Amino acid sequence: PQPVINFISQPPSTRPLAGTSEQVGGSHSLFSSFNRISGTDGSWNYLADYAHRQSDGQRQNGDYVLNAGDAHLGYSFGAQRLSVDFHAYSLDSGLAGLMTGAQFLANHNQTTTPDDRLWADRYTTVLTYENKLSEKDSFIQKLWSGYQDLWTRSDTYNGDLPPQGSGAMLSGQRFNYTGLDGRWLHRW
Repeated sequence: PQPVINFISQPPSTRPLAGTSEQVGGSHSLFSSFNRISGTDGSWNYLADYAHRQSDGQRQNGDYVLNAGDAHLGYSFGAQRLSVDFHAYSLDSGLAGLMTGAQFLANHNQTTTPDDRLWADRYTTVLTYENKLSEKDSFIQKLWSGYQDLWTRSDTYNGDLPPQGSGAMLSGQRFNYTGLDGRWLHRW
C-alpha cells in the first residue's frame, strides 16, 4: 500500500542489531522466505528486509515468483524524526484463468488460459517528517514518488475449451506517481 493508507509497519528494533529469518515450504513446490535486519544506534535507526515467495500453483499455469524488499534509514532529533524509505516489488505470475461454476464443478483443476502471464514491477521512495508536538498532538508529512510497470500476455483463441491458441496479445502499462500527504493527529 502507498503511504496514504494508514498501514503501520513494524518499526526498527531499539537494539543496535536485531534480525529474523522465516522459511516456509509446502505443497505445489511452495517456498516462502522472509529475512530482516534492523536496529537503532543513538539518533539513527535502520531496517532492511527481503521476501521471496514461489509456487507451481494448484492449476497448470498457476505458478508465480515474487520478490520484494524494503530499506529504511531514520534520524531522530528531540520530538522530531526524519526518514527515507525505499520499497521494491517484482512479480512473474502465470494466469490460470477464470472458470464458470459449471467448469469448476466439472474439473476444479482446469486451466482456461494455459499460456497467459503477468509481470509487475513497482519501486517507491518515501520521505517522512514526524513531529510529536505534545502528548496529544502530532504531525506527519510524507512525500513519495514511484514507478510501476505492468505487462500481461494473453493468448487469443476461438472459444473452444481447452483453448486452441491462434495468437497472443502483449499489453504494457507504465505509471509514474508522486504524492504528498500531511496528517495532524489530536488524541482526545
